Amino acid sequence: MKKIYTVITFLTVAIAVNAQRASIAGAPLQPLQNNNAMSVQIVTDTLVADADWTQQPTIYSASGGGFVVGNNGYGDLQKVQIFRPGQPCVVEGALYWFGAKEVGADGNVIMRVYGLSGTGTSTMGPTPCPGSFTVSDNVLISACDTAAMYVHTFSTPQYEAGDFGVGFSVASLGAGDTIGLVSTADPNSNTEDSWEEWSDNTWHTMLEPNNWGLNIAFAIFPLVDMNVGIETPYINGVKMGFVGANPTSDNTVLSYGLTQNAASVIISIVDAQGRIISTEKAGSKVAGDYTFAINSANFAAGTYYVQLQADNSRLAVKMVRK
Repeated sequence: MKKIYTVITFLTVAIAVNAQRASIAGAPLQPLQNNNAMSVQIVTDTLVADADWTQQPTIYSASGGGFVVGNNGYGDLQKVQIFRPGQPCVVEGALYWFGAKEVGADGNVIMRVYGLSGTGTSTMGPTPCPGSFTVSDNVLISACDTAAMYVHTFSTPQYEAGDFGVGFSVASLGAGDTIGLVSTADPNSNTEDSWEEWSDNTWHTMLEPNNWGLNIAFAIFPLVDMNVGIETPYINGVKMGFVGANPTSDNTVLSYGLTQNAASVIISIVDAQGRIISTEKAGSKVAGDYTFAINSANFAAGTYYVQLQADNSRLAVKMVRK
């Protein structure tokens, strides 16, 4: 199977002659750093794929109909982004940035977490790839938001000891159903961690020569519980955890550490739907350990995520309000 793509940016048309499948990209989308509604929701962007999301994201349409990162005329079945957190974590949900859809029969988009037990084809030949899935949730295509990030909470939280994949299957969509996910614009990825399953049940990276030849990352962002305490290893130069009660019914204390000086430290609390509850600009901080008091007395009972941003490094932990 060969795939070729065509890129359209506003009125400019460019054909990539070295790619094997064909696609058409719509108007560029706003970078995540310039869209508060999007960036606020990425509460675990330490797990963002190795790509630069401050650059222009886009959505690629397939020349034969449908979307490159979605269902299309080639009959692709699944799209999966691999994540490498560097420590065990619990995957509780994911943010999916669907950029376009059409509802016909209103079939299911199936949200999944995957182990890496399969073998697929990359530019380097056979490579470990998504295999069996550990959780699989049906979501009607009509329920997949395209106006903002679609927030999905998995029916069963998944403990992952190492690398894992998060993605979706389009195999259960019906007649007239079409959906497309946003990705980085080609070329903007440092790995071949973006995978798809073809109609013949074989797996291929997006950059694989007989595939699209696109060096992209998918707009899928896992919501995870890193169980990060202040004595755990640093992740991207940051560590954080609670030294106060969690779950909490009133006040608690967050503890965090920085391996290097930060010109800007921001602590945000976000609810399970990605809505910002509070933001504290802590200013510049030198490398070291700090605490931050959280008053949750006015919060409704439920799950929240406390996100720490120290310059370009971010980390999040879950907080439960009883």
